[in-house]
Amino acid sequence: MEWSDSGIILGHTPFGENAYILSIFTEQRGHAKGLFRPNKTTRGWAEVGTVVSCAWNARLPEHLGNYTLEEGHVYAAALLSEPARLHALLSICNLLRLTLPEHQVSPVLYEATLHTIQQLTTEAWLKNYVLWEKILLEELGFGMDLTACAATGLTENLHYVSPKTGRAVSHSAGLPYHEKLLKLPAFFLDAVTHAALSDIRQGLKITGYFLEKWVLSLHQQQMPTVRRMMSDISA
Repeated sequence: MEWSDSGIILGHTPFGENAYILSIFTEQRGHAKGLFRPNKTTRGWAEVGTVVSCAWNARLPEHLGNYTLEEGHVYAAALLSEPARLHALLSICNLLRLTLPEHQVSPVLYEATLHTIQQLTTEAWLKNYVLWEKILLEELGFGMDLTACAATGLTENLHYVSPKTGRAVSHSAGLPYHEKLLKLPAFFLDAVTHAALSDIRQGLKITGYFLEKWVLSLHQQQMPTVRRMMSDISA
C-alpha cells in the first residue's frame, strides 16, 4: 500500500542508529507515522514545523511503513531570532502530536494549522495562535459553548467562561461568582476584534486550562514545556 500527501512535520523519535519514527499531520490522511532515514540533504530541513510533500508505503496498512520526503517550506528558519514565535510553532506541533488521534482527518484543523504557522511572522501571530488552540479544542470534540449564557440563555453581555462546563456566562449572572469563573476575551466571540496583550494572555489561560483538563489528562500527558513558556509572554 502507498499514498502521497502534503503535511507538517510534528516530531520524530529515534529508531535505531540512523532512522526516526516521523509524525506528520497530513492534509488528507490526518496524523500519520512512518519510518524515515535522513541523509545529508534532508537533515537540514526535515525538522519540526517544516511543510513537506511526503510519500508513505508499506506492505499492509497497519504496518509502520516508510516515508520519503520532499522539502516544501522550513518555517522555523524565519523564527530563529524570535524565540517566542518559535515556541509557538513548536507548541503547535507538540500539541498536535500529543492529542491528535492517528489517521483522524480534519480539513478544518489542517487549514487552521497551516494558516497559523504562516502567520507567525505577522503582528497578529499571538492572537492567531490562541484562536488556533480554540479550534484544536473544537476539532477534538471539546469546544467551548460561547453562544449563550449558561444561566440565563441570553446571548448578550457574555463576560465569563465556566471552568466546569466551558460554557459562557453573562456579566450579571456571573458577577457574584466572578472569582471562580474565567474571564472571556472579546476576540473569542469575534475573531476580528482587537485584542490587547492582557486579553491574549487571558485567552492563553482559558485554552491552556481546557487543553489540560479535557484533552491532555485523557492521554496522561503533560502540557508541553514550550507551551508553558508562552504563558508569561510579553510580545
